[in-house]
Amino acid sequence: MTERDDECELGYWIGKPFWGKGYMPEAARELIEAGADAIFYPCMSYNIDENLGDNHYNCPVVAYYPEVIKSNVKAVENIKFICDYVGIHRPKDFVKKFHKILTSYFGEIPFGDVK
Repeated sequence: MTERDDECELGYWIGKPFWGKGYMPEAARELIEAGADAIFYPCMSYNIDENLGDNHYNCPVVAYYPEVIKSNVKAVENIKFICDYVGIHRPKDFVKKFHKILTSYFGEIPFGDVK
């Protein structure tokens, strides 16, 4: 739960064997049916270097899956489905860009609240 009683945050991780099986569209539909009025699921092509591979790019299927949901789950048209493109590889720009994204969906938000 967050500081407000009427909202919560949810994170997830899906193991590679379960990719491409339709779990995320199903999860989006379930969230909407449960009353969620906004879902934040950004597109992210570049990820943090965990020293586990040759590069830091997400699989294209994973990086742009929010676009798949937006195109195939009609219920997201009735809520704020926030799937803007963000890059955590540029930390100096990230907070400014993220603030701009949130403000476009929710109105003015103090910059310090995003930081």
